[in-house]
Amino acid sequence: MMKLNKNPEYPHSQFAVRLEHMEGKDGMDKKVCFFQSQEHLQKYLNSAKLKSDQYQVYYRDNDLQTLSGSKSSTTGRRKRRDNK
Repeated sequence: MMKLNKNPEYPHSQFAVRLEHMEGKDGMDKKVCFFQSQEHLQKYLNSAKLKSDQYQVYYRDNDLQTLSGSKSSTTGRRKRRDNK
């Protein structure tokens, strides 16, 4: 069981999502990952096949938490302008 991190650090200004989980052969090694967006976090969780009770997610900005289930059509992309 992992202890909750009361004040997680964010050493990288562009990565506002922090993930902590245990890994290794015996599950005793703590791994800390940083992500730019909720979508990148979800891609990692899917590939690592982690269950919700196996990790802790922290957000530097509270507004990222509200975006966890929704996807914006412009997220990560620039809007295309018509050349008229």
